[in-house]
Amino acid sequence: MATFRRPSPGMTRRTLLALAAGLPLLPLAAWGRENPGDWLIGVWLSPYSPQQFEFRRAGDKIVWTYTRSAFKSTNPKWGEKPPARGSGQVIRLTDDEIELDGVYEWSESRSHARKLMKFWFKRMPSGMLAGTGLGAGKEYFDLSLRRAD
Repeated sequence: MATFRRPSPGMTRRTLLALAAGLPLLPLAAWGRENPGDWLIGVWLSPYSPQQFEFRRAGDKIVWTYTRSAFKSTNPKWGEKPPARGSGQVIRLTDDEIELDGVYEWSESRSHARKLMKFWFKRMPSGMLAGTGLGAGKEYFDLSLRRAD
């Protein structure tokens, strides 16, 4: 006759059920949820300027590409922003925040070449990303993005 033994303090009901069902032991928050970063994958556009980010998976990382068409900045100090392209990777990711590191790969402004780019975004309840960037000019600027699809 089998006897019931009280589970050890570290064994929760969820753990016992997962083991009995042969399921992998995942953090409770991961059950029935998207893979980390799935909410970010795809194309994001600025609603205020011709800037675009595309996020995709590359192995266990999320990488991004940045494209900007020429436009007149709202900051009189910067004037006309030249077309540019950049890329990098997501270095920090939570359910509602991301941090990006990268470099300018090309720009009509030669001074941008291989300069660092950094971005910090927070996912808002509306689904938009609101944040700050730091580009070749080494000055912070605000940037908002919305999913393209």
